[in-house]
Amino acid sequence: RPVPPSTVGDTLRAAGAPASSSTTSAADPTLAGTALVGADSSSAGAPSGNADIASAPDAQLTTIPISVDGVEARFSTRGGAIESWRLVRFPAPTGQVEMVRSGPEPHVVLHLGDREINLNEPIYTSRVEPIDGGGQTLTFLAGEPGGIEVVKRYRLTPESPLYDFEIELRGLPLSSSDSWLEVGWAGGIPPAEPQAETDRQAFGAVVAVGKDVQRIGAGSFKKEKRT
Repeated sequence: RPVPPSTVGDTLRAAGAPASSSTTSAADPTLAGTALVGADSSSAGAPSGNADIASAPDAQLTTIPISVDGVEARFSTRGGAIESWRLVRFPAPTGQVEMVRSGPEPHVVLHLGDREINLNEPIYTSRVEPIDGGGQTLTFLAGEPGGIEVVKRYRLTPESPLYDFEIELRGLPLSSSDSWLEVGWAGGIPPAEPQAETDRQAFGAVVAVGKDVQRIGAGSFKKEKRT
């Protein structure tokens, strides 16, 4: 559930992680990370529509394969998102458990009043950097100076099938007081998997609004009905 900034100019950081389950390695990787929304005075006016987030100059559509402990992943510069996240230690009827089932993840939408801007549509530039002790950081950038810029960062370490995620928005207009960022993952552990105990999977969040810290329990999140 989104938590909006309390005043224009605040910076909103939200962090969450899957709660423990019987199969920790197969936990949804979506919320093991952070989300950041910031506002500054570098631009004015109200964006409208996806065209306000431009593809990065010189960006090219490519895929980036990454392997860490128990995971084979594939990222795309289209949306700076994950195309595939396979748990190689967990068998499935078609091979290994695939966490991406309905399009690139995580889906990220910027809400500015009644406008919705899909941040998975632009083509991003990409940079891969090693982490001391193993692992990698992937950074994706879209937008243009003077407009809204989007930075997505993924941090993968060799000892975990989860990842840290951070998203930063620069150049939000001062008129965007009613703004919030939606980060989600469609699916999770496939229901057919015997390890999947969906009732025991829960998420919490820690949100810093200025100097105030709010903790949100799993019961506060809206649950979608299964069909």
